[in-house]
Amino acid sequence: MKNIWTGKRKKLSFYAVRFCTAIPLMIFAAVAVIAAVGIDRSESAESAYMTSSLRQNIVRAAAMCYAAEGAYPEELSYLEENYGITVNEEKYTVHYSFAGSNISPEVTVTLKKGY
Repeated sequence: MKNIWTGKRKKLSFYAVRFCTAIPLMIFAAVAVIAAVGIDRSESAESAYMTSSLRQNIVRAAAMCYAAEGAYPEELSYLEENYGITVNEEKYTVHYSFAGSNISPEVTVTLKKGY
């Protein structure tokens, strides 16, 4: 730094140099942490949306089957074969509970651990 009164340069102390060097590193670390948290939250929101979307598609396909055939399907595999439902079984667990031919089935979709 230059002294404005004498025109001579003043030498910064060891700690001042370290502090001035550390500020950009701390800012970079803070930005990296904020970015990582944002990415993690967006991925979890997307997973929740995909799980909900899969459940809605299964319920709609079951309702279409009921409208066309007069009965709800007994198994999820019938919807997969005849109504175009595809389930990524590595990523999702689907519980399809058939209660009767004229009672809407209960559908639960959960995301497996690790996804």
